[in-house]
Amino acid sequence: MISLDGLVDDGLLIKSDIESTRPDFNDRIEFQKVFQWKYRILNHAYHNYKNHHLENFQSKIDLFTRNEQYWLDDYTLYMAIKTEQNHQSWSKWPKELKQRDQFILEEKRHQYADLIHEHTFLQYIFFQQWNQLKKYANKYDVTILGGNAVVRRKLFQRKLLI
Repeated sequence: MISLDGLVDDGLLIKSDIESTRPDFNDRIEFQKVFQWKYRILNHAYHNYKNHHLENFQSKIDLFTRNEQYWLDDYTLYMAIKTEQNHQSWSKWPKELKQRDQFILEEKRHQYADLIHEHTFLQYIFFQQWNQLKKYANKYDVTILGGNAVVRRKLFQRKLLI
């Protein structure tokens, strides 16, 4: 989950980018509406980065890309193809994509280079925000395990019996 307020703090959005497009949810939140709304805003932040803030982030994103290449290349290609496939499960994709035909995947990598770069940008932003949250939590002796915070770590430490 990427904090939209964090993107405002980074200068990639302004508050009105968020508020002027927020859907009216009434008493129910519809996942599809939220997904579409948030993705449009994240896409807007990416275009702001690309058109106005490239120099502020590029060296950090390049370093992130090099450090995380072992999973990031496959992930961003997967997300680009998933977008192309209207967010369907990969099991419903055409056979050559499901079976990871290398020639087809390389074509897709070139065809969707900008979308792949957008997903790289979003992963960089996510990791930055995650690390900020983790540092803040650790400052107060809270450890985050997966998605769960553990307060007073000493209560959860085990002694090894030999």
